[in-house]
Amino acid sequence: MRPLIAGDETTFPEPEAAIPWAVETLHEGSSERRFDRDEKTGTVTLAVLDDSGEVRDLDHGLASASIGHEIRTIHPDDPLSARGETHWSDFMSRNALSLRAEIRSPIYSDAKNFYLEARIEAYEGNNLVFERGFKEKISRNRV
Repeated sequence: MRPLIAGDETTFPEPEAAIPWAVETLHEGSSERRFDRDEKTGTVTLAVLDDSGEVRDLDHGLASASIGHEIRTIHPDDPLSARGETHWSDFMSRNALSLRAEIRSPIYSDAKNFYLEARIEAYEGNNLVFERGFKEKISRNRV
């Protein structure tokens, strides 16, 4: 065993912090949560809106924003009625360049399967430059 040393065994320089991100806020973000119950059908809905706001990086001028909408529904007496839908929009722009990605993803199930879908679309300006969709059916296997 080595002998104990009185005082610090070593010293470290003061920590250095990164320079704070220089951004201009173009609009503030917001968040909403709404819970609704349809009095006629009994269906319960949770709607979520997340808006990240929009900022512009002052070093290179790129502006970015993101907005998400999520809806979850279920009837309390029918677990198989559960459904979730998500739609996210991401934006980037600088000078004349404007880019947008749209992502949609519904999920639901029945007694035998889970159903997953996703779709992504990419835009330059208003021109669709990429799209892809996925659909998957997954057996519940007694789940």
